[in-house]
Amino acid sequence: MDWPTMLFQFLSVVPALVQAVVVTVAAVEAPGHGPEKKAAVLEVVDATYTAAAETGELFGYKAPPGLEKDTVLKIAGELTEVAVRLMKQRALDG
Repeated sequence: MDWPTMLFQFLSVVPALVQAVVVTVAAVEAPGHGPEKKAAVLEVVDATYTAAAETGELFGYKAPPGLEKDTVLKIAGELTEVAVRLMKQRALDG
């Protein structure tokens, strides 16, 4: 597969990954226990990736070939940090 196609497939997954992380962060959000909540978010992403390996779809999109689970989890971990910071800032802004 050529790199433009692989890049397009990867970029098509990103919005769905962002949405999945934000929704999961919101679902587990409560004061305290940050590392445990992040682990819960990553468990959901991990389970979704495992299902994607079986179905060929990732978050409703064709899973890009070569998109390793570690890469998805790393991206999801960073997205989780960003989502939490944004939610905290929003709460402070009231």
